[in-house]
Amino acid sequence: MSPPNSSPLSPTDDLDYLDTLFQETAASMAAQRQFAQDHLGQIAVAVAGDIVKGVVGAIPIVGPRLLHPIELPPKGATQAEQYQHYKDMLEARGYTLAADKPTVVALRGVDTKGQSHTTTSATSYDETLVMISKDAKGEPHVTTFGGSTHPGQTTAAVGGTVGVPDVDGDGKADVGMINAGEYELVKHAVNGGDHNGAAAWDVHTVGGSGVLPGVRDTNHDGVYSQAEKDASAARGDVLTGVMIHQGAANAPQSAGCINLSSSNSVYPEFIKSAGGAGNSMKLVILDGSKP
Repeated sequence: MSPPNSSPLSPTDDLDYLDTLFQETAASMAAQRQFAQDHLGQIAVAVAGDIVKGVVGAIPIVGPRLLHPIELPPKGATQAEQYQHYKDMLEARGYTLAADKPTVVALRGVDTKGQSHTTTSATSYDETLVMISKDAKGEPHVTTFGGSTHPGQTTAAVGGTVGVPDVDGDGKADVGMINAGEYELVKHAVNGGDHNGAAAWDVHTVGGSGVLPGVRDTNHDGVYSQAEKDASAARGDVLTGVMIHQGAANAPQSAGCINLSSSNSVYPEFIKSAGGAGNSMKLVILDGSKP
């Protein structure tokens, strides 16, 4: 719309022009919004990369993550469908399933019923660990376990056998957990590969280091707040000696390790699904926790 040709504009002309302009703008935005709503699925599929943000009209567009949230597969999904579900979920975030060894996908803050919750140092196996592999014939195998990527305690001695540091200098040990991300799992390097009475795996970075980035619970309330995450990032907090190992039957025994129940139906089956105690694996932790 062009402004009135008369010059100067009268107050009435000015108001009429602005009113018409606002109406036309609103109509245009409404049309763009409707287009985006009608075609959002196709638009999201076409978006490449990890997560691309844009605007069509007033509608934010999110790429593959919109289509592959951190959640369990649908109930009744076949092994092949579960495999594809996790493959898509990882690739939407820039990760992949290992081609030559099993991959453990840990869903932080998501229990085995698919319910999301805040991640805390809870004395429960309230998260999901999924062992994913293919056999010699190329057939996919997906096995789901309850477990924990978080500590099972809020306090510990400073230093000592578990090496929990005091990062903020208040004289108290600050229990922590490793950040979400991609890691390697290798046979535990001491005690013949065993820890806490069964086979264990050391968690390393993809570069082979046992020094892992993480967050520390400095107020010892069992909650990993955004302020604590930010402070840990600023300090460069790390964890060492992190493993996947069995905990107690009904609760984690961990100041920073990943645990599964020592029950005969859980940890022995985890070892079996890994291909044996000496087999290396890939680990990807995805954070699906919600406040």
